Amino acid sequence: MSATPAVPPKPSVFLSYVHADDDYHDGMLTAFARAVEEACAYKGAPIELILDKDALQWGDDWDERLQQEVERTTFLLAMVTNRYVTSQACRKEFIQFLTKTRAAGYNGLLTLLVDAPNWDRTDLRTDPTAQLIHDTINQYQWLEPETPFEDLEPGGRRFKRVARKVADELIWRIDRRKADSAPTSSVAPVG
Repeated sequence: MSATPAVPPKPSVFLSYVHADDDYHDGMLTAFARAVEEACAYKGAPIELILDKDALQWGDDWDERLQQEVERTTFLLAMVTNRYVTSQACRKEFIQFLTKTRAAGYNGLLTLLVDAPNWDRTDLRTDPTAQLIHDTINQYQWLEPETPFEDLEPGGRRFKRVARKVADELIWRIDRRKADSAPTSSVAPVG
């Protein structure tokens, strides 16, 4: 009797965002992440979406638990704004994830410019961490909505279209990562 191979867990996506930005956009950042999750499921590639407010419990050491969640996560969806690049928590998540995925040899960063930071501001231009985030975004930024993010209507066609674009890119990266980690066959040709 042969053992049944273990079913790999769903790839996970950690949403990195500033709560005040989500409030400013009337919950649209978290709604967008959930729309990406739904689009992935619709396309037959379910993901586990990790939102800090769902993953953390009352009494948890938030900093420690967030680090654990980022460490176990496969992909990071960064909702980038001016506040994002100055938030100590977001900076820590971004750098931790960048370091982790570079060491693992894959690109797990999905950066979405919700509101492009003013990189010429003195405080950002002279800040090495902000510049590292800026350089990384320039290297990996692949999606900017045709419509400004704040003009997207949750549940509307454009909102869903942008979420599907993110889901398509995410699924492509998941498939590529699986292919890159699949064992190669070393069967000698018969002949």
